[in-house]
Amino acid sequence: MAKFNPNRRTVLSLVAIFVMAIVSPIVAGNALDASIATQFVGVPIADTPFSEESSPVASSLMLPGTNTSRSEDSVSMSINYSDYEMINLTQAAESVLIFVNQFEYLQDANLTLDEGWSILDAAEWRFRFFGNHMDLYAAVNAISGSVTSFHVSWVGPSPYVRELDSMTLQVQDVELSALEFLKTNNITLSHNSYYVSPWIEYNIRYLTHYVYSMRFFEVINQTRVDGNIVSIHLDVSTGWVVSFNYQWTFINEIPTHGIINKETAKAKAVKYIVEHSDNAEIFNVVFTTLLFTNIASHKSPVYQLCWAVHTDHSRFAAIYINAINGDTAAAYEYCIGSMFIRDTTIDSLSMLLPFLASAPIAIVAYIGASYRIREKRNQLMQSLV
Repeated sequence: MAKFNPNRRTVLSLVAIFVMAIVSPIVAGNALDASIATQFVGVPIADTPFSEESSPVASSLMLPGTNTSRSEDSVSMSINYSDYEMINLTQAAESVLIFVNQFEYLQDANLTLDEGWSILDAAEWRFRFFGNHMDLYAAVNAISGSVTSFHVSWVGPSPYVRELDSMTLQVQDVELSALEFLKTNNITLSHNSYYVSPWIEYNIRYLTHYVYSMRFFEVINQTRVDGNIVSIHLDVSTGWVVSFNYQWTFINEIPTHGIINKETAKAKAVKYIVEHSDNAEIFNVVFTTLLFTNIASHKSPVYQLCWAVHTDHSRFAAIYINAINGDTAAAYEYCIGSMFIRDTTIDSLSMLLPFLASAPIAIVAYIGASYRIREKRNQLMQSLV
């Protein structure tokens, strides 16, 4: 009968534990990676001071949307603005003059409409006004008549230069000023909005060289709605709103059940790039996220649910893969990476998590192996007595 060799069994146990410790992090790491949704910059509006100004109902500043349809080939939404009655140029220009009269620094501007520059663009009137040492640009929702944007471009340096000093407002004060602006003008935000808190930006176009910038963007079912952005710029010393832009199309819902997964979309995008490239360029996928985006014209939008696959390829910066049938919906040679996607670089803690997850397994295996060794040793000792 073969004699029990505790040293050999110990070595085998340690090897088994080592293998488990190596395999477990890989399995756990892959599982974690597969389940991670897009990490967005900012926080949901419900968790911000602006929650009271959010609503599931369309704002008068929003361009109208239609019902989102789901078929075997796509999730899409088509809009035909010609179906809507529009206000005329005079009515829209008057809305701008009434709107800007609320700002103290514009009340003596002597604004005169540049009629040659005025244009009806899809469902928005766009204007330029001449003033005292400045031009004012504005846009109006041509269906509702609400002002959707304005900003001032000074002729030469802004006469209201600010320095970053003790007079610079705190973020909380800036948020209160922005909230008051929204309330005064009956502006509501989508309840699907994400809020990016204010940061200081240098820009000579506005009332001051330094402004506080804040942003809102929309996420529905982990899907970012392309183009839906509200931006507000405020004077760093007074909190006055010096620029405002509300570009938003109302979307009720985006069904995402039954779509292809992220890895499949990435593989299809990579395949497309390889098939349409002239060389064997090595490239990486930077990030992949769900996007509800207009793949047609500006005047007659057709939104489609896609996986947006962004790469560092020299020619193909972004490939949009239809999230239902996996076809390539669009390919762009140049595309600015989304400022609303959080950096997904793995930090030290994330790297340690799989190892920490495997530790209990290794400990249990070690205790079990040690117990078996002691039990076998005891049996051998008893047989010798």
